[in-house]
Amino acid sequence: MPDIGSRHVTVNVDVSNGVTIRGIRDVSTGHRFLGPDAAADLFAFAVNDGPLRHSGRDVEVEPFTAVPSSTLTLAARSRHEPLSFSVRFTCADPIDDHVVIAHVAVRNLGPTPVRLRFVMPLVRGVVTPCGQARQRFVVPQELGAVVADIAGPPIGMTLNVDVG
Repeated sequence: MPDIGSRHVTVNVDVSNGVTIRGIRDVSTGHRFLGPDAAADLFAFAVNDGPLRHSGRDVEVEPFTAVPSSTLTLAARSRHEPLSFSVRFTCADPIDDHVVIAHVAVRNLGPTPVRLRFVMPLVRGVVTPCGQARQRFVVPQELGAVVADIAGPPIGMTLNVDVG
């Protein structure tokens, strides 16, 4: 499970069964933004209004060599549909960046076009250092929304195949 990041932030990525975020950590304070048992799928998708698939269990990552650094590039395939994924985590400046950016590109390997519904990020179980009363998240929706964090909402929209 490689860590990607800078001297300010690291993201722990688990690729044993797909692509899962196991940890997000502020290096300077030691604060962990995911609970100890939390694991977050990086993305979810549905093809042609089919069942919801998750990056943590429904994609298979091709072998790669993990080297602790500020960049990680993965190639993966859907276990159920003819799709491939290129996943890249980057921290542009490994010294001064305070963010790790995740990029995902999807390619249809089948002979016919597909309707793809895609959700990213799909992070659950966020623990912030300020407590729930002061938390606010911008949660991307199909039309957008801003919500108070009363019950620990997800970061990223839920997939609603009936919309769109």
